[in-house]
Amino acid sequence: MEVSAANSAVTSNAASTRDDIKYLRSVLKPDKNGMVHEEQLFAGIVEERVKISLGSDVATKFHERFELAMSRIGKKSNVVENAVRRALKFLVKHDLISQKQAVKIHSEAFAAAQIDSNKEMLFDGNGGANDKTIATKEVNLAVNTAIDRLNAFDAGKVNSPERKMREVA
Repeated sequence: MEVSAANSAVTSNAASTRDDIKYLRSVLKPDKNGMVHEEQLFAGIVEERVKISLGSDVATKFHERFELAMSRIGKKSNVVENAVRRALKFLVKHDLISQKQAVKIHSEAFAAAQIDSNKEMLFDGNGGANDKTIATKEVNLAVNTAIDRLNAFDAGKVNSPERKMREVA
């Protein structure tokens, strides 16, 4: 009986992981070469975590607020990060998520989205040759790596450093 319950839990976790991967891939918009950058991955992971934790309705509200913030912020640097933070703060303000949940989702998504060796910043895919502020990866590899990291956080194997949700210039 215990073995059957354990197998059921493993099957459930595997199905959940497949759903996580499918959803995360659906919200990402790779470039023509199939690449995504850290900022895109971060935004997608936050939306995926909101959906998994709080349901589709709250994820839809997050996405709407994220898109609104993106349109209002314009082309400034850190636009994606700041739009994510604004959308999370909207959810907190409207009691759709606690501050603690928002910080946890934000922190884990930031850590899971890391593609390059600089773990303190998220980079985009813009720039020229030898630009150290470009961090891109093929979408399937990026998603699989991110999901592996998120699964490690969920299992308590690793803790992500807590990150404040302050907007950055």
